[in-house]
Amino acid sequence: MKYIIALSAIALFSFSASAQTETAAKPAKAKTTKTAKAKTTKTAKAKTPAKAAVPTKDYEITFESKEHDFGTINEGASVTYTFTFTNTGRQPIVIQSATAGCGCTTPVFSPEPVMPGKTGSITVTFNSTGKGGVQKKGVEIKYLAGTDVITDTVYINCVVEKQASDSPMGH
Repeated sequence: MKYIIALSAIALFSFSASAQTETAAKPAKAKTTKTAKAKTTKTAKAKTPAKAAVPTKDYEITFESKEHDFGTINEGASVTYTFTFTNTGRQPIVIQSATAGCGCTTPVFSPEPVMPGKTGSITVTFNSTGKGGVQKKGVEIKYLAGTDVITDTVYINCVVEKQASDSPMGH
């Protein structure tokens, strides 16, 4: 009787182990198939952005940033920032002008053509003499696009702290 129980237990154990192996093997194949499909999909998506990088317009520039904040500065300080741009079009770009809204802001640029895929820059200096409080200054940029002129604007921001006067007030 002991032999029958022992043989039954071994047989039961063997069948259950065999059944578990077959069950485990089937989902593994399904996972492999799903993973292979997922990899194919990911590869297809990775190629899509590369196609989007091809210039779609003849004349276009893209700035790294169109606005710069100097934070808080003291009255009388001059601060400078260089705006960098990339010619993302298919034709050379020529900056025609960079014009500030007031005399306290001075833009400087190169009149040389910027070839497609290359970078250019516009350096803007703000002189805070006689200024106080929140300041936001725009610089209008015009560049040639064939026979047309395209206009874009960059901005500098800061808060100017007035300097305390050394002269006595009413004494």
